[in-house]
Amino acid sequence: MSITWEKIEQDWLQGLPVPYSHDQVLKAFEVVERRFGTRFFADYKGVRGTYIVTLVADLCTILEEADKGSFKLPSKGEIVRNIEGGKLHLSETLIRLAAFFLRSKCIVESEPVVEVDGLRKRPDLRIRYGRELICVEESRYDISNHQRRIYSVFERMGRMVDDICQSINIEIHLLKDVIYDEDIGLLMSEAVKLANTRTQPNDLHIDGFAHVLTYALGQKKPSPFETRPSLVLSSLMVGKGIECHLHVYIPFTDERILKLIAKSEQLPPGGPNLVILDLSVSGEVVELSRLAAKLLLPNEHRRIGGVIFLKRSLGARSMSTAFQFISHPNPSKPLPAGFIDSVDTFFRQNQEHQFL
Repeated sequence: MSITWEKIEQDWLQGLPVPYSHDQVLKAFEVVERRFGTRFFADYKGVRGTYIVTLVADLCTILEEADKGSFKLPSKGEIVRNIEGGKLHLSETLIRLAAFFLRSKCIVESEPVVEVDGLRKRPDLRIRYGRELICVEESRYDISNHQRRIYSVFERMGRMVDDICQSINIEIHLLKDVIYDEDIGLLMSEAVKLANTRTQPNDLHIDGFAHVLTYALGQKKPSPFETRPSLVLSSLMVGKGIECHLHVYIPFTDERILKLIAKSEQLPPGGPNLVILDLSVSGEVVELSRLAAKLLLPNEHRRIGGVIFLKRSLGARSMSTAFQFISHPNPSKPLPAGFIDSVDTFFRQNQEHQFL
C-alpha cells in the first residue's frame, strides 16, 4: 500500500473530520487501490477533503459487497467505465446511493437486465427494498451547441464582477434565450452601474430582454417577480475588500425537462421506479421541480413513481447538494413510503462535504 494514514490526512482529508476511524479510511484506500491501481489516486484532479474520502469509503463498500455477492457490479458497466476513465464524479450519486442501501442490508444491482416493452434495458440501479424491486435511473442535463453559446455569454457576463466596487448581490434574469452580442455589453454596463450605486436595493427592467436586481449582502432581496424555470450561472468574487455574488438566469423550456424525464423509458412499467435528475451543470432545483410536477400528469409517465432533482454547487470550502423529491400523482406502482424516507435520509446525510 503506497498511501499511509499520515498522507491521507494531509493530502486527501486535509485535516478535516470524517465519520470513519483511521483504520476504516486506510482500509478503504487500500481496497480501492487494489481494485483500480495506483493511478486512481495519482490521476485524481477533483475536490479533496471529506468529499473524496467519504466517496472512497462508499466505493470500498460496493467493492466489498460485490465480492460477497450482495452487489452486482458489471466489470464493463458505466460505474467502472467512469472510474477507469477518470470521471469518478459522474458516478458519485450511484456509488453513494448503492453503498447507503448496502449498509442497510439491501441487495443492490448495478445495471441489471430488465425487459421493457419486449426489449432488454439496463437501468442504473435496482434495489430490493422489502418485497419490492425498485429500479433507479439517473439522468444528467447535457449541453447542446445552443447551450454552449449560452455559456459563452455567461462567461463574458461573469467578467463584470471586476468592475464592482462594493460588496453586493447581483441577479440578472434574462427573458429570452436568443442573445446578441450587442445586447450583452449594454446589459453588463447597466448592471455594473446599478450594483455600484450606494443606495440599495435596486432593480431595472429592460423590456422583453432582462430584469436586473441588486441588493447588499445581508439585505432583504427586492420583491420577487414572476420568472420561468431557468438555467443559472453563479459566480463569487472575493478581493479588494469586497464580496460580489453574481447569478445569471436564462429561461429553461419545457422540452428540455421532458427529455430528461424520457430516460424513464429504461424502467420497467410494472414496478416502482425512481428517476434522479442531476442538474449540476445548471438549473434551479425548486423551479424545475415545480415544472416537473406540472408535467407529471395523472395519465402520463406513469412508470415513474417519483423524481429526485439534485444540484451540486462548489463553494469556497464545501461541496453542497440541493435536492427536491416530486411524487407522481398516479404512478403504475407507487414507491414505498419507507423507501422514500430512506432516500431523503441519504441525501440529507450527503448534503455537504468540506474541503480546504
